[in-house]
Amino acid sequence: MDFFAHTITHTLIGLVALTIIGFLQSFHSNWMILAQHYKTNLPIPKDTMLTWQTITINSFTYQRSLRISSSQEGLYLSMTLYMFILRPSHPPLFIPWSAITKAHPYKILVEEYKLYVDIPNRLNAPIVLSIPRDSLKSAEKILAQKWSYTFNLCHRDC
Repeated sequence: MDFFAHTITHTLIGLVALTIIGFLQSFHSNWMILAQHYKTNLPIPKDTMLTWQTITINSFTYQRSLRISSSQEGLYLSMTLYMFILRPSHPPLFIPWSAITKAHPYKILVEEYKLYVDIPNRLNAPIVLSIPRDSLKSAEKILAQKWSYTFNLCHRDC
């Protein structure tokens, strides 16, 4: 096999492996479950969009790989454009504020919000999103109005 064919073969094997890893990540973090209920084709609001954000879904951390935006209606999450290999397993999400059953500020090392997302007809506990406070600046008024609190830096669960 010549060098060109060898390189293409290794590249294809790498892309397939990364795609499989993306689906495993999606399953482990519960992104797939969120996508079953909150997948969207709506355009992400650009005026509040932040890129290269880090969030944790349950216990899985997406390190600097997400776009986050919010509106009066809800929260938008999607992979950054450069994470194209993960896009098939991580479709964009729109989670309406009404689907978030509990939200509170939290701090260990970083000020963040814990958002508890209700999944219809799911008996297990809600899916927990941990999002740094800086990533949700545009939604702080909405969060404070809906759950009646100020960011008092709760430690552990409030």
